[in-house]
Amino acid sequence: MPPIINPLLKLVKIRKAFKDLDIYNIIYKAMDELPSTSIFLTQNVYYDPISNRSYTIRLSSGRLNPRAAQAMALRFNNTTASRNYIANTYLIPNGLRIAGNRIFDIRSTRGQRLFQREIINTRQVARARNIQEVRNRTVARTARNVIAPLRRRLLNRPIFNRNTIENVNARTRIFRFIYSFNDRGNWVAQIQTALNNSAYLDNIPNSITRTQIIISSLPANATADAHIANNNLRTVYAASSADALLRIIAKKQATEEEYEGLDWVFDTILINKIITPIAGQGGGRSEAVANATWLALDKVSKTNCFYNSLATIKAFTQKGQEADINYQIRIKDYLEDIPKLLKLVGTNGKSLKKNFAPNITNLVDLAVIQQYAEYTHGNNNQKSIYFQLYNNIFEKTYRICPQEIQDEIDNLGSDKKAVEKLLGKYKRYELQLLNNHFIPLVRWRDMGRTAPIPSAQEVVYTNEPEDYPIQKYNNKKNKNTGEWEKIIIPYNGKIAAYDLEATPNGVANGDFTTFCASFVYRDTKPPYQLVKKSWYGLQCVKHYLDWISENMEQFVGYTIYAHNNGKFDMIQLFKDYLLTDTECPLKINPDKLIPLNGAYIGVSVYNEMGEIDFKDSLKMLPSSLDNLGFEFNVPHKKLKSVVLPNGDEVSIDHDQVNIDNIRSYEIKNSQQIYCEQDSMCLLEILEIFSTDVYTATGINITDCFTGASLSKKHYYKNFYNRNKTPIYHLSNENDKYIRNSYYGGRNEAHYIGQYHKKVYYYDFTSLYPAEGRNRLPYGAPVEIMGEILDYANNNPDLIPSLPFGFYRCKVKTIDKERMPLHAIKNNQRLTFPIFENPTEITLFSEELKLGHREKQYSYELLDGIQFKNSKFMSKFFEDGFAKKGDAKANGKPALAQVYKIIINSGYGFFGLNTLGKDGNGRDGVAIYEKDTMDFWDLLQSDSLVNIGTCGNYNIVRSNKQLEITDFNVGVASAITSWARIKIWMFVDDIQKVGGEVLYMDTDSAIVNISMKDHTGIMTKYCWDGNGDELGSMKNEADDEVAGYFKSKISKAHPTWSKAQVKVATKLAYKWQEKLDNGDLYFDDLIGGGCKQYALIKTLFDGGVVEVCKMKGYAKKGKKLHFGDFQDLTLAYYKQREIENKYEKKCKLMIDEIKAATGELIVRQDQTQFRTPLSYHLVDVRVEKWTVPKEFRIGYTKGTVQPNGYVLPLSL
Repeated sequence: MPPIINPLLKLVKIRKAFKDLDIYNIIYKAMDELPSTSIFLTQNVYYDPISNRSYTIRLSSGRLNPRAAQAMALRFNNTTASRNYIANTYLIPNGLRIAGNRIFDIRSTRGQRLFQREIINTRQVARARNIQEVRNRTVARTARNVIAPLRRRLLNRPIFNRNTIENVNARTRIFRFIYSFNDRGNWVAQIQTALNNSAYLDNIPNSITRTQIIISSLPANATADAHIANNNLRTVYAASSADALLRIIAKKQATEEEYEGLDWVFDTILINKIITPIAGQGGGRSEAVANATWLALDKVSKTNCFYNSLATIKAFTQKGQEADINYQIRIKDYLEDIPKLLKLVGTNGKSLKKNFAPNITNLVDLAVIQQYAEYTHGNNNQKSIYFQLYNNIFEKTYRICPQEIQDEIDNLGSDKKAVEKLLGKYKRYELQLLNNHFIPLVRWRDMGRTAPIPSAQEVVYTNEPEDYPIQKYNNKKNKNTGEWEKIIIPYNGKIAAYDLEATPNGVANGDFTTFCASFVYRDTKPPYQLVKKSWYGLQCVKHYLDWISENMEQFVGYTIYAHNNGKFDMIQLFKDYLLTDTECPLKINPDKLIPLNGAYIGVSVYNEMGEIDFKDSLKMLPSSLDNLGFEFNVPHKKLKSVVLPNGDEVSIDHDQVNIDNIRSYEIKNSQQIYCEQDSMCLLEILEIFSTDVYTATGINITDCFTGASLSKKHYYKNFYNRNKTPIYHLSNENDKYIRNSYYGGRNEAHYIGQYHKKVYYYDFTSLYPAEGRNRLPYGAPVEIMGEILDYANNNPDLIPSLPFGFYRCKVKTIDKERMPLHAIKNNQRLTFPIFENPTEITLFSEELKLGHREKQYSYELLDGIQFKNSKFMSKFFEDGFAKKGDAKANGKPALAQVYKIIINSGYGFFGLNTLGKDGNGRDGVAIYEKDTMDFWDLLQSDSLVNIGTCGNYNIVRSNKQLEITDFNVGVASAITSWARIKIWMFVDDIQKVGGEVLYMDTDSAIVNISMKDHTGIMTKYCWDGNGDELGSMKNEADDEVAGYFKSKISKAHPTWSKAQVKVATKLAYKWQEKLDNGDLYFDDLIGGGCKQYALIKTLFDGGVVEVCKMKGYAKKGKKLHFGDFQDLTLAYYKQREIENKYEKKCKLMIDEIKAATGELIVRQDQTQFRTPLSYHLVDVRVEKWTVPKEFRIGYTKGTVQPNGYVLPLSL
């Protein structure tokens, strides 16, 4: 429905604003004034000759017919000649006003406020558009003078393949040069030649040029977008061609070292040059010139920066009755005592914001700045101000004045002197706007100074320590006692859920096309029922988001969840409307766009009425919606079939849906019901989860993005003692040093093939939380060098006395018969080899001491980092584990899930890698408004990887460090090292009593002896006798066998109660346990490699229990059985026999292996949904791929002997 009718009906429906007016008669009379082409056949029937349709105006219910309203509104909006007459005749006399395309009731205070806001916005947008048009013409003219000759030169230049030019915005261009490799052996020289061919772009006057090199495995005739999106080697946009060349050489060498032995084949070279002219309206300034003009107080705040900027300008420029000497002393004090200045600015900024009371509290755009200008203009207590905004190169971008002043300026026309004289009467606030961050600019002359002094940015960060203690969450210091007190945050129940249905079937390019959207929230009035809305058709996303925009006032502050929002639903919202449609009324807030690991885990959108957040519930609750619905026992569970309105029941089969049949009765109704049910199911889950999380921790899930962030907030809020055991954020240098010791779990196969003997499968209960109770590092890191290390190297018996921390050392294996303890990355795989020669690694001190104590290694210490140590996380893990057990026992699965997430994520957040795998930053995506230079900082910091345009936005891919500081990799490294120590000690003890270790995976091991036959091992690792306690070891066969009997008994006796089934299950289990001599075992094992094994057991009733694991095999496919692994084993033996016939790998050998094993290997066609971040710069979409996969037995982390046993690698 067009916007002219919508606000009118909204006011009638919600505000009851027109209860004393016959609004329908007003509309009727207004429409009656339209030209004769619009005809009212009767007072209640409207005929539109354009569409040749008749509409009933008023329905039998008394409501206005929306279709008639839509048709009439279209006619009204297209009739500008009589618009003012209609407004003056029918609307204004009845207390209504028209602004833009909306009608307002100004008899109410709210209506007046909305009416004034619309006038301001309309004028501001028009004025900004005019300013921008003038600026764009100037910039375009400048760009044409620079770019056009280059374009002609480029397109006429002889090249290997082809060149292209792309527009990023009105001023920025990307020149792409695409070449073919003709001599891969001399690839560096060819890249240098390609760079030389584009060198004429490097020194363009009044422009900045940056260079990127990509070497691609695709052929040169592929599109530039394909080269960019493909997983190729690329640099960021570097400051020079030479810098880019050095970067690509280093990257290729690092890649070859990482994947040793792999033959990298590249066919194409891409040279990308991004060029930005710096001349334009407002006169771009260099940084030096700008610093001579202004004191640019950058980094005054990362939040509330607009109001803090205002407070900063006030602090430096407001003088009042103050004497000059006192004023200069005060300014000098500010600049010399930056912490004092920042404290003052923070306090005053909050006061300014509180007094102003903006409609949108967490975002400042041009409309808010306009409102502030109007606020000061109407405030008798302060002088009217206007704002002058600048971009990254200090060009003037926007001038924002109170409307009354702007009207005077408009009347002055092009008389610049008169305009300057008029503006001279008012106070000017100058701000630089970079990436939605405001920086106050204070002119030196306004402070009575002529020479620049160091800026606040330099002063603030000059003496900042590289390592500093992490703050406690949600705490404030009591001014009277000086003690830190918890801040009680109220519960936030503003949660809603949505779901989309989409299909790739029948779509030409195979991309998912959305055809149904549903949205569910809970009514805030009794009886607090669920309210559901749904939209159907190819425009459903547009209708959904338009509805959100129109009802934003109702949903301000809400967090809207979808399950897998980050990798599917949000992508569809972007593709169908948010990013691609320039008329979308919702804007994306770039400051709150949070991509992580290829998913958008946080997105915020806003309009003039407020802002809402979109988040992904799957990141918080990593399980299928179907499982969660049953686990939380919600009223609306996920459906497998639906009952249609006509009473027919149909099953849900997404494969049967295609773009051609979505309008059929069965598909439309079934999919709409299914979509709504999913949204209701998710909301009910989240409401239970949210309440339980808040009750348990005092934390709102709306303040979290993932389970790890929930765990982190819980620890820092409720357990962290900053005074007693402060955890330090580490400098990048110390982080890199310790991160070399941070590895995950140990996963090794020690037998390949079919074992043909009984085995026992043991598993630690919550190993990481259990080991997190050990001594962990805290306090400031202290470097260890010199005498203490020399003394320990000369006297190895002193190694047990080394300070707690981390050590870089050279290690050599002494005892080669025992299971290796220390690990090293080899071809990106964590291996535990025999160190034949001294090899440099970094170790946690307690792991190093164990290796020395067991006389397994010799060490040469090189350097180290020392920490204090304490069991400061013990209470955190024990409390969570105990409460998880209590919740489970008391029938509270949601609360048990809360504590499971908390303790299982309680170490990982400490190991966050903000710099990425290669130390050059995390791969991420940012979205900025088009025709801005908000990507400038990324370009300047050598972080820009690529940039594309979509609708009103620039989409930027970058490599940059995450702005997260509340982590310490030392804590994570210590916990994982303690865990590896524990599993090593267990398998070492097994081997000491003559047992064999056949398989290990992080917290579990498959061995050939029973713990219960060895009292010492049982007492040490399973002291409770059943593995229920934290850190105790349990038998994995227990749950498998009990589960089998429970399922069989339940099916055989459907009328039995749960108690009866439980008793019968226990009896059957105990009998089987007795037959197995008190400790359940599996009859046989097939070892296939890491996360690839099969176990089988035949029970006393003839039933069979199988445990089959194969990494990469989709669980939704055909179930794997022990027999499948037997076939794989036969294929493996045949493969080894064929390999032994050949001296080296060759095509003939590969063909023979395929022919001999083709019928024995496991195959599966897997459906994958792909939406890598690299796509989003080219085309935001989700693709459905069917990928054929083959699974074989193969193991490379050790040497497989002919008898199947595996020996460690030797390095």
